[in-house]
Amino acid sequence: MASEQIQSLPSVILASKSKIRTRLLDSAGVKHTAFSSGIDENEIKSKLKKEKVVPVKIARVLAEKKAEKISLLYPNSLVVGADQILECEGIIFDKPKNLDEARDHLMKLRGRPHKLLVSVCLSQFGIKIWGHESEAKLVMRLLSDSYIDWYLQSMGEEAYQTVGAYKIEGLGAQLFSKIEGDYFSILGIPLLYLLSELRQRGVILK
Repeated sequence: MASEQIQSLPSVILASKSKIRTRLLDSAGVKHTAFSSGIDENEIKSKLKKEKVVPVKIARVLAEKKAEKISLLYPNSLVVGADQILECEGIIFDKPKNLDEARDHLMKLRGRPHKLLVSVCLSQFGIKIWGHESEAKLVMRLLSDSYIDWYLQSMGEEAYQTVGAYKIEGLGAQLFSKIEGDYFSILGIPLLYLLSELRQRGVILK
């Protein structure tokens, strides 16, 4: 009976090629497939910024568009969309494009508090059926120039694979003096809230 129930569970698709989000779902035992949504995130984000949309709504819109696009292609699956926005003193930071941009971002963030606003949703048949937002507050140490250079040299390309140029699950933890908020949300997805919803929908066993 148990094996039949497991086989009947609906499939899950992550509308993202994010390695950390995939790793978190895998570690939590959520079997899924990951596809890039292919949406132009920069264009959407730029438009929303011009319209002075608040950061958490930008994250929500991006998460929804990712999930909805993939769910139209795979209507029998539950599609997870997620996005994360970094906001510091009214300025939204995008992923750095290279090490020079990563250095510039760290110079601007050092010694200051910033927020990570994260949105996750589920879509099916192209329609959003659930969503959740989380906010985390982080305070970066007043890093020296030499430390930033050492950090970037140590991180290499990983420094510009994430917003803020840091991964707190690794060397990035040394950048901070204080962190408030859900750990999984900081990594990129409010995992506990998502797992709870997947249980309610029978996607994973209770």
